[in-house]
Amino acid sequence: APRTYGDRLVLDAILFVLRSGCQWRMIPRDLLPWDAASRWYRTWKADGTWDRLHDRLRE
Repeated sequence: APRTYGDRLVLDAILFVLRSGCQWRMIPRDLLPWDAASRWYRTWKADGTWDRLHDRLRE
């Protein structure tokens, strides 16, 4: 099935939560639904995407 939200939009929403410290439910409506952002964060954390991203940034 095609994805509903692009990676950039998902990343923007996740980074908003991480930078602001707000709750997932407080993500601005112009990003994406909070449950989608939270789900992608958990998925990327579980599959190692965040670790790979941090490794690349450290390089």
